[in-house]
Amino acid sequence: MQSTEFTLMRHARTHWNLEHRIQGQTDTILAPEGQKQAEAWANALRPGRYDRILASDLRRAVATAEAIRRRVGGALDFDSRLREQDWGEWVGLTLCRIVNDHRKEFQSQSRRGWDFTPPGGESRSRVLQRASEALRDAAERFSGQRILVVTHQGVIKCLLYHLVGHDMLPGGKKPLERDRLHRLRLDEDGFSLVSLNKEFVP
Repeated sequence: MQSTEFTLMRHARTHWNLEHRIQGQTDTILAPEGQKQAEAWANALRPGRYDRILASDLRRAVATAEAIRRRVGGALDFDSRLREQDWGEWVGLTLCRIVNDHRKEFQSQSRRGWDFTPPGGESRSRVLQRASEALRDAAERFSGQRILVVTHQGVIKCLLYHLVGHDMLPGGKKPLERDRLHRLRLDEDGFSLVSLNKEFVP
């Protein structure tokens, strides 16, 4: 297998982002502010830098990916395995409300680290498994290419926290900054981290 480079980024902002509501796999759309944000990111990326774009199939990621593709070019593919973590019964709530109204359950789940599973939702370990599989399959199909991955914050955290050995427990260091580019590589030795928190510059 040739070395395949993945650059991970989160979709642009939605109305639910602005309201601090948990979206999970709800198929929300970009807010006007998010549309402008996606265009600004597209203008900051160098045309030809990526061979293709791989995105979650949720509309907020699709719209972000399409805005970037119009600027930088390359093929565009979608994979449902790159969707956000399913937050089950807590979708649509703010984290503050979850902490206030479901305090015991939330504290109990938080102490489970990678096994954190919202009621009726899925675990972080499951998110890591399916997202990793999506990238491995892409590396097999597009070996040696440079792929921009437009996905969700929960997916990015799972992929990168796993690589840096983060335990996903409360109070730990948070190595990721929002609205940044994170680069990793997949070759015959597996995944390796290249860089974190790069700004959107040509």
